[in-house]
Amino acid sequence: MTIIISGHVLLDKDGNDVYGTGSSLGVYLKKYNKPFIFIKHPIYGGFSTIVEYFINNSGRVCRGILPNSTSLLLKSFQEMFSTLRVVARNKNETTIYIGIDPLNALFGIISKKIFGIKKVIFYTADYAKVRFGNRLLNSIYHLIDRFAVKNADEVWNVSTRIYELRLQQNIIPERNFFVPNSPAFYDIKRRSIGKINRYELITVATSTKNTDLTIIFTAISDLSKKYPDISLKIIGLDNWQNNYINLLKKLNLSSRIKFLKCMPHAELIDNLCAAGVGLALYTNAFSWTYFSDSMKARDYLACGLPVIMTDISSTAGDIRKRNAGMIISFNRKNLVYALDELLSNINTYKRYRNNAIKLARDFDIEKILQKRLRE
Repeated sequence: MTIIISGHVLLDKDGNDVYGTGSSLGVYLKKYNKPFIFIKHPIYGGFSTIVEYFINNSGRVCRGILPNSTSLLLKSFQEMFSTLRVVARNKNETTIYIGIDPLNALFGIISKKIFGIKKVIFYTADYAKVRFGNRLLNSIYHLIDRFAVKNADEVWNVSTRIYELRLQQNIIPERNFFVPNSPAFYDIKRRSIGKINRYELITVATSTKNTDLTIIFTAISDLSKKYPDISLKIIGLDNWQNNYINLLKKLNLSSRIKFLKCMPHAELIDNLCAAGVGLALYTNAFSWTYFSDSMKARDYLACGLPVIMTDISSTAGDIRKRNAGMIISFNRKNLVYALDELLSNINTYKRYRNNAIKLARDFDIEKILQKRLRE
């Protein structure tokens, strides 16, 4: 059996893809020496499609000769032809195709009709009722989504909200599955509570639009006298330090805030395991956040970090239900209260930490993928 994965990826300034939905699937298949091909279409035009081959325990990477168009329509056709070309060259009667998002699932359904591959799985990485501001584009998006849901052999959903939406769309449970953005629980080397910096907060972000750092800075300033060791590490798609130099000087926080660029996922996990509290303070800047599953929150939990989170992403429901962190409305007062609750009492902190670890263990991605791929 060969598994072909096709999805859209976010690239950093160096052209490296950022760890996202589907990445854990690639890690899992590599770990168990399962042959697969990962087709990675850059989210934004101007970059070439990347095709990674992991066949016979060896890997090679091919990049498209020409960059994809910045025109959404032309870019979609370029991606379709790139995908069909890879499938045509590597197809057999046992090929499993996993399309991450509606467009890639559509490419898989076309491939099944043309090339006779065995199964197409539609892996929904995100969903939005209003995905595009243009009404025509938004209608096309939903048309493709409904077509993919109807014609795929299985539908995997990254969040519980999307899973429940699919049930409302009359997708039977036998075809409908929850496959979250969680990491491999047993691959993470968590530290004992005595070997972490309990007062180090950490947040991971791909955009400053989706996280109001100013509120976080002012909350830390309010708590800095009570907790002299409190600090914040920001791991972003880019180094945003220059945007906040004046504010940090004004709040006397320059020595407490550390900005880091995007890093490999293994290095990110090491940073998380050393910290004390994970922040997943989403705003409503993007329409798809409501149906999303927070990858950073899943990573925080697996590393033993209690999570402070806004009730915007679907993951907040799991955290609230299992008491693995605190769900707040995002403002300065609420954030100060939540941080004080976690930092003021070691026993309270331990209780949240233990709950976070138990929750992450229950959603271990390896356990979920073993069941899905075995079936």
